[in-house]
Amino acid sequence: MSTDDYQHRSKSHNPDVVDSLSKWKRCQCLVRVEIRGKRGRRVPVLLTQSITEMIDMLMKTRKEVGVSSSNTFLFPRPTALTSYRGSDCLRKYAHACGAQHPENLTSTQLRKQVATLSQILSLRGNELDVLAGFMGHDLNIHREYYRLPESTIETAKVSKIFLLAEKGSIGDFSHKSLDEIDIDLDASYSDEKGESDEEECDDKSEMAEEEGEEEEEEAQDDMKPAESKKRKKMPFTPSETAAVESFFAKHIRLQKVPRKHEVLQLQRQKPFLNRRS
Repeated sequence: MSTDDYQHRSKSHNPDVVDSLSKWKRCQCLVRVEIRGKRGRRVPVLLTQSITEMIDMLMKTRKEVGVSSSNTFLFPRPTALTSYRGSDCLRKYAHACGAQHPENLTSTQLRKQVATLSQILSLRGNELDVLAGFMGHDLNIHREYYRLPESTIETAKVSKIFLLAEKGSIGDFSHKSLDEIDIDLDASYSDEKGESDEEECDDKSEMAEEEGEEEEEEAQDDMKPAESKKRKKMPFTPSETAAVESFFAKHIRLQKVPRKHEVLQLQRQKPFLNRRS
């Protein structure tokens, strides 16, 4: 940025345009300075009021600190005709400030961050042009290199399609964009919880039925002689233990009681378990 760029900064505004803007857009707390970018492109720079006051102080004290009158840069090197490199200064103080990831505090990473976050706003074509202009490149470069795919945004949007397809209600949102579709996750969770509750009730009823059968068998055993009621305990062999733990690994992990048909299925697959009740 040269001193001429700063001195010719935009100070006046078209009154007709200002009157058509909202109260927020009328806010003139930011000063616009245009500098020369790549390929001769004019790149706008926004300065806050405090920064403008600091730059005005630097402009007034240039001679006192030894800046040559031939140096036309706004941030000049004393006793030289060159300027400080912004990227070098940013890199230096990114490391000096103690940041955990100073490599991310660069102008390139800032462009990528702004371009990525802009996806949340769903900017229109002309708005993207304005944003790309402020970042110093055209719209194609913005989309190809800086507006990187964001997994969180993509997942949030695309998952709506799968959730609606699973619920069978995707037809209710015809002619709507993904941003216009709002899914109540609490309702989806309640539906899933209801299904799990029904399954749990089935498990309980089945367990109650099995307990009733066991009580009936015990009642019949009580009618038999005492010596016939004594059953010899058979410890599980390593092969039996391995078969049960392998087949019911998920049940063990979830601490879920197997159903009767699942036990019978295991016995069909492992006939040597048929000697057990």
